Amino acid sequence: MLLTGLRARLRSTCQIALIGVLTLAGCSGGDDGGGEPVAVLPLSPLIEISDEFTTIDGELVESFVEVAPNGYETWSGEVMLSGGPGVATSVHNDATGETVQTLVTQRCENILGAQVCTDIWAAPAIALAFGSNVITATNSGGSASITIERIGLPRYSTPFRVDETLTFTDIATGAFHSCGIATGGQAYCWGDNEFGQLGSSAPMETCGSGTFACSSVPVPVDGGLSFVALAGGLTHTCGIDDRGDAYCWGRGTEGQLGDGVLEDSRVPILVAGGLTFTSISASRAELSTCAATAGGAAWCWGDNLFGEAGNGSKDPAAVPVQVATALALGPVSVGTGHACAVAATSDTLCWGDNSAGQLGVGSAGEDGGIAESLTPTTVLGGLTFDRVVTGREHTCALDLAGEIYCWGASDLVGAASSDTNVTTPLALDVGSGYVDLASGDLETCALDATQTAHCWGPRLDWQFNPVDRLEPEPVLFGPLFEKIASGSMHTCGLGSDTFVYCWGNNPWGQVGQPPSDP
Repeated sequence: MLLTGLRARLRSTCQIALIGVLTLAGCSGGDDGGGEPVAVLPLSPLIEISDEFTTIDGELVESFVEVAPNGYETWSGEVMLSGGPGVATSVHNDATGETVQTLVTQRCENILGAQVCTDIWAAPAIALAFGSNVITATNSGGSASITIERIGLPRYSTPFRVDETLTFTDIATGAFHSCGIATGGQAYCWGDNEFGQLGSSAPMETCGSGTFACSSVPVPVDGGLSFVALAGGLTHTCGIDDRGDAYCWGRGTEGQLGDGVLEDSRVPILVAGGLTFTSISASRAELSTCAATAGGAAWCWGDNLFGEAGNGSKDPAAVPVQVATALALGPVSVGTGHACAVAATSDTLCWGDNSAGQLGVGSAGEDGGIAESLTPTTVLGGLTFDRVVTGREHTCALDLAGEIYCWGASDLVGAASSDTNVTTPLALDVGSGYVDLASGDLETCALDATQTAHCWGPRLDWQFNPVDRLEPEPVLFGPLFEKIASGSMHTCGLGSDTFVYCWGNNPWGQVGQPPSDP
């Protein structure tokens, strides 16, 4: 063991060492009758710090250790020193400004027949900041420091708290970015900002080998607006303010910002038409947006490549166009090229692309059936759903008992029994009582009655190899969640403690951790 080898070496020299996982220790000889005592020669105060055990007398020594944050945010270890009792030793992290003092305990071991007792100066764990942390151990005889670089990972398998101080009331995820409404109504976003989808003039980091902007920490959306709802798209973001007005920002070349200008905007701009909305959704794989009014009218805008605007055409819509139905609709969910909503009649309606059966009308375009519907059509099966969400080529819904149903591409819907498309709602048979549902581009997640998140659909492992999950799997080591939202291949949850937690792929900082180049 590395630590054991270092201790053995230090017993014969009694120097200070700052090593591995930052703890502090002292060295002295002793005998309790268990053998011949080991003589310890008096030494001038020395400090040793290096993974390779290099000893430098009275000089600062720096050693670089790269640390991936696999579930921890602190660094702890041991320092052994000469000088005997009464030597004051402290540890300081330049990155955080934190200083901790050591406490002494004694450890005795039998070494070659002799009992050797060592005073161990142990410090509490010290917090690590992202990036470079210069951690210095100091006593009356000198100091030594080690540089620890806390780096980002390409994927986080367990939830990480995005910010230690910001509390939130709502969350939303785009394909490669995430957003939340902080207590008080200010919107914050983090992740990919190539097209300005974070909506902020705050300082940014760089992603993609330094080719475009991103932020791994929440940055405030400009404009001073107080939001009540947010939606993240592929490269744009939209929100509804406390007056019901819709604003969008980010990429706008296909009309997805709804202002009629067909240009990008790095600040929120008002959606045209003078409409007020209660809910809003954006495609995480295409360039479209839909919103619903308090009276149940649904409006969509964007590229409309598959008829997801639901107005009977496939013409691009740079401003909102009304979905062609006389039924009052609840919140609309926009997938890659289709959209769905639950009507006041309890029917579930879908429109747009049906290549894999994601409209739930009993056939799929890939199988020679219905390829698309330019206006809303009723999902078959006679089931009554409480909410419906859409993804790339699939749709999922919760019924009134909280049971999960899905339809569409077999590798996305969950517990499908074959490789063929699922063209009508299929129960996942994972029980009832689920209370929330969210679908991203590929992944779908649900909250059960215990507020535990379960997710299914393709994901990437640490080497970016695809992993299929045909049944919901619990998200481990997470808090209790009030709400979840899924992006392309990452998910965020609003904890019952009002903090936001994210997990999944992180090349652009969308999990709220330092970006890792894809």
